[in-house]
Amino acid sequence: MRGKNPSAQVQLPGEGELTGIVLVGRHEYPWNDLAYQAAPPKVSVSLDGKAWTEVAPFERDEMVFRVDLQGKNLLARYVRAERVPGPQETKPFERFCLRGFMVYGRKLC
Repeated sequence: MRGKNPSAQVQLPGEGELTGIVLVGRHEYPWNDLAYQAAPPKVSVSLDGKAWTEVAPFERDEMVFRVDLQGKNLLARYVRAERVPGPQETKPFERFCLRGFMVYGRKLC
């Protein structure tokens, strides 16, 4: 997704109890191309799409980001990953590229 604050968001078919989230970066682009890097994302969840709770900040770039939520009894209907600039970056990111965005858990009635 492009924009001043690029993000990716998943809306689940219903409220669920989450057990894990996996984000997979794009490997097609060179790591020295800052516009396409899998920058450390911030992962948040929400029941209504308005109030968000951060569940995982990451400190460094990786190709795969894993969030283990087992045993945390975390309920959500929306999951968002945002590309946030680090303190050394002076301009906003233009892109946030992911190859995969997987959310694990069980649907609640």
